[in-house]
Amino acid sequence: MNNEMYSFIGKLWSHIASKRRMQFGFLLILILLSSIFEMISIGAVFPFLLVLSTPDVLFDYDVIKQFFLYFGYEDPRDTLFITTLFFSCSVLLAGMFRLLLLYFVNFMSYVSCADIGVIAVNKTLKQPYSVHTTRNSSELINSVVVKVNTVLQSVVLPGLTLVSSVLTALGILVVLSIVSFKISMTVCIILGLVYSFFIKFTKKRVSDNSKNIAIKSTRVIKILQESFGGIRDVILDNAQNLHSQIYKKAELEFRLAQASNSFIGASPRFIIEPFGIILIAVIAYQFTTSQSGSGIASVVPTLGALALGFQRLLPILQQTYASITSIRGSHASFADVIFLLDQKIDDVEEDLYKPNEKLFFQNTLELKNISYRYAIGTPLVLKDINLEIQKGSSIGIIGETGSGKSTLIDIIMSLLSPTQGSLEADGKKIDKDNLKCWRSFISHVPQSIFLIDSTIAENIALNVLKENIDLKRLDKVIKQAQLFKFIEDLPDKLETMIGERGVRLSGGQRQRIGIARALYKESEVIVFDEATSALDSKTERLIMNEIKKLEIKPTVIIVAHRHLTLENCDQIIEVKNGRLEFHGTYEHFKNIKN
Repeated sequence: MNNEMYSFIGKLWSHIASKRRMQFGFLLILILLSSIFEMISIGAVFPFLLVLSTPDVLFDYDVIKQFFLYFGYEDPRDTLFITTLFFSCSVLLAGMFRLLLLYFVNFMSYVSCADIGVIAVNKTLKQPYSVHTTRNSSELINSVVVKVNTVLQSVVLPGLTLVSSVLTALGILVVLSIVSFKISMTVCIILGLVYSFFIKFTKKRVSDNSKNIAIKSTRVIKILQESFGGIRDVILDNAQNLHSQIYKKAELEFRLAQASNSFIGASPRFIIEPFGIILIAVIAYQFTTSQSGSGIASVVPTLGALALGFQRLLPILQQTYASITSIRGSHASFADVIFLLDQKIDDVEEDLYKPNEKLFFQNTLELKNISYRYAIGTPLVLKDINLEIQKGSSIGIIGETGSGKSTLIDIIMSLLSPTQGSLEADGKKIDKDNLKCWRSFISHVPQSIFLIDSTIAENIALNVLKENIDLKRLDKVIKQAQLFKFIEDLPDKLETMIGERGVRLSGGQRQRIGIARALYKESEVIVFDEATSALDSKTERLIMNEIKKLEIKPTVIIVAHRHLTLENCDQIIEVKNGRLEFHGTYEHFKNIKN
């Protein structure tokens, strides 16, 4: 692993909650205990085999002799039962600790990655609106869902396995060194060199696969979103095979990169294991031929301990290698997840989640010398906008595509902060200290209504828990939005499921749900951004009349292309090339245009 990978692991650790760190501390203790019991189980095989083969030799080892004499065993032959029991118990305890360790490693891995996913989503959601407009949703979804899972499967789990494997391997080597230092060190060096060769030989391929996995996983999500999101056009153009082929290419490249890394991680085992068995056979041969006729019985204990030790050591070394390969193979995906975790939350957005200063809007909303550009060095989208909006009035905004209308309403809603100038309510500047309060006054009805795959009731009362929906208010806004007859004709009424993105609704029905949603919030300012374009003129007039009759008359801002939509507005403004081209009454505007 390179320095950057260590840096990523350090950053990941910095995002782990203190509670989880304590749990990781407990896990480390468990790993140490498991290693100790692994050592004991391998060490216990030596006296066990010694008693079985040459019990008289048992007391030649002073430590073993003193141990049994302490418990009153003076004849080595009498120790068979206790030695068998000790060996069996140590093997059983070692297995139980391995099982317990497996449970906690998996538990800690998955809950930690759940924490990571939550932090990534939370920090992403709290980014300013201007940041969200520059991001690709496919990349974000892939990073949060797929790449966080990659970090789980390829970094956290292998990382914990790596720690456990290294400590267990060290414990086994200590025991084997006691049995035969020369043989143990020789085998250890040989195996170390073999695995080092594999790591060096596969480094570039693993790195290339890592980049491919990160890129292609995003590509796969993007293709799926675009294919299913534009399913009408796909069907009309008879382009199903085309989209399938595009998906097939990206998916195949993604899976081949995964398969390559998986093969690289697992392949040494099939070379090392046969080599290990041959090595044990060679050791057995050398031991037997070096005993000068004393027989195989004299070497059985040593050989048995070495065989058991190496049998446990080989898969642990394979786990260590596979873990290192897995971590290195996830480098690019890991980098993307760290990017999400390291996102800085804008001071303004962060302050929204603290107590916010109360703001009052009782008289006027003013835009003073407002100018805006999206990035440094780019042209101004809005230039010196000055506008006064009376509370309870209605204002119509008209202009060609690209004139700056949408940017203007985003500034009014404080989704964007002006590059120059200020937005003021009753003479008080709207800033980070009262931004949360100002946004709570506003409802936005866009042309394309966002709908969730749920009931009509939950779509109207969006962002409200189902059990907290005010049914009386819901009934009122349904009538105001001219939805009553439509809903009454449905078998399940308000509990009707509308399908993903409202696929079971017409364009007009979706827009009326969006209008009902805005009315449900009982906001002081309602912004209609081409929100009635799918409605017929009669329905549009009925809805606007209902809004005028509201008990608390909201300030209505309407962006439209149809001049007739704006005929009942108190004032009209026309935006052209980022400036206010016209500001006056509808009659005046109509006379000029005619």
